[in-house]
Amino acid sequence: MTITEAEQKSRVAEAERRVADANRRVTACRISERRAEEVANAERHAAEAEQRAAEAERRANASAPARSIVAPPKPAQQITAPAPTLAQRHTPKRIPVMTANQKLLFQSVATTTARLAAARQSLEDSRNLARAGFASDVVFALHVEAGAFNAWLKASEAFQACRD
Repeated sequence: MTITEAEQKSRVAEAERRVADANRRVTACRISERRAEEVANAERHAAEAEQRAAEAERRANASAPARSIVAPPKPAQQITAPAPTLAQRHTPKRIPVMTANQKLLFQSVATTTARLAAARQSLEDSRNLARAGFASDVVFALHVEAGAFNAWLKASEAFQACRD
């Protein structure tokens, strides 16, 4: 199978046309990239100029005398507690003494509070592991946290009931 000279010339011309089209597209792409960069720079400069103008206007308004009828806010004053009276200074505070049962219930509240904090941290760790794609039992951790909360609630209610 031989290719005639005319077919060869037409194939060469077609290849040259494709190369020229590709070159035009590359050039157009480069021009559009440059144009996009110029537009982005112009927008950035306009935004900076607008920001500078707003800052200058704010400074001018700050240095100008107040035109408002409303007085400017007063600086915050610290509210100090009155000095204790002589009787208050020399009267010791009476702290009610806890009974053995109250101390036991208080210890129970402290223990269940620590257990609840550990269960909540475990639940959070379990959720983070599950989000990261590791094997994790979030439902079990949630049940443990719920159980710890119920135990804390019962202990704190019992302590409050014995104090009342």
